[in-house]
Amino acid sequence: MAILEDQRTEVVVFVDGQPAREYDNDDDTELDTERSVTKYVEVVSGKEFSFTVFLQPGFTWGRADTIVARPSIDGKQLTGICLAKSKGFRELTGMSGLITGEWSGSGSNAQLFKFAFTDLQTRRS
Repeated sequence: MAILEDQRTEVVVFVDGQPAREYDNDDDTELDTERSVTKYVEVVSGKEFSFTVFLQPGFTWGRADTIVARPSIDGKQLTGICLAKSKGFRELTGMSGLITGEWSGSGSNAQLFKFAFTDLQTRRS
């Protein structure tokens, strides 16, 4: 699980309904910041995966009333979800949101393409 420095925001990657084993980012070219954390998971070809974003109890909204969570997969920023502050937000229980895929199209033609790992292909340069 990736936990931002404030210790109140957590992201978990799930594969087949189970939390995936995560590995720390050892790449010096990508710097984790107060607002972003990079983690890696082991790829299992053909398996679907999802992200769950948790705002833990005690999360501080500051002046914001909406938090946007957007995954980045293979360096591409994708559509995310909004977690909106409401009167129902409980300091003691927190809240969560699920990201299962990327939407494409509009209106009745909109379709959800679920996240899935593909086979790794390598080639000689």
